[in-house]
Amino acid sequence: MKNQARELYRCPKCSLVIEIASPCGCEEPCLRCCGEKMQPVIAGTVDADKEKHLPVITRNDNSIHVKVGSIEHPMLNAHHIMWIELIAGDKVMRKYLNPGDKPEAEFQLCSCTMDCGDKIIVREYCNLHGLWQSEL
Repeated sequence: MKNQARELYRCPKCSLVIEIASPCGCEEPCLRCCGEKMQPVIAGTVDADKEKHLPVITRNDNSIHVKVGSIEHPMLNAHHIMWIELIAGDKVMRKYLNPGDKPEAEFQLCSCTMDCGDKIIVREYCNLHGLWQSEL
């Protein structure tokens, strides 16, 4: 399977996560780290509380507010949300978070982006439970 832009891969040894910016033509992804083949990161495949991980999306005029989880996700050194990302058509915005921050983000979009009919995808990455995604 050829890799696609914005796909994530994780090293099974050191937990490094990379994102594909420019897909290659390889039939089988050949990404390696620590001498191991990197594994694709698929949203929602880790056994964890959905209530604390699924992004909750609210649309307000020309902005999208994202809160991670219907029950607020912890933001501790050992367990936290690393980033929240919004994808609208060919536009991508990402907010990086640190332990102690609120697990939420506000993204400003022009009205043409909000009303053009593109699906809005929100992804977030938990350092322990991986990638989670919601759509608007």
